[in-house]
Amino acid sequence: MTLMPNTLSLETAIDRQPLKIAPSASLLDAIALLVNVPNSDSESVRILEKTNCLLVVEDDRLLGLLSTKELVGAIAAEVDLEKCQVANLIEREAIAVPSSELKSFNFVVRLFQHYRLQYLVVIDSQTNAIGLLSAFALSQIVQPKNLLSWKTAAEVM
Repeated sequence: MTLMPNTLSLETAIDRQPLKIAPSASLLDAIALLVNVPNSDSESVRILEKTNCLLVVEDDRLLGLLSTKELVGAIAAEVDLEKCQVANLIEREAIAVPSSELKSFNFVVRLFQHYRLQYLVVIDSQTNAIGLLSAFALSQIVQPKNLLSWKTAAEVM
């Protein structure tokens, strides 16, 4: 029996306002986008739960992704975070899919599995980056409480 989540669930998993950064920005700027540093009286730093990834874009055109994995590697290598540009560190093989092709949950899951993705960039018909889908967001759709809203393939036909 093939279960199919409703398309609303898949649509709600897409972050339609992903964090974006220019390739000319510094790694320090990238870290500042990913981390919310409170005012100077507080020493605490809160990591945003929204994402651990930035879309590297120029005029909304996707150039690649920059994740915390690359940033941690740069910090470990003692790269000068103020001088090093995002363009030097981005993952250039970002997989992107037009939003019009996101009709099937199974299709999206197969993309994540085949390419071993953590993130899938959603683009429009002009190849502008308009959203981000994460493996974590997909896993939230597959929570047991959400399984009851799924339909069998026979019910859909």
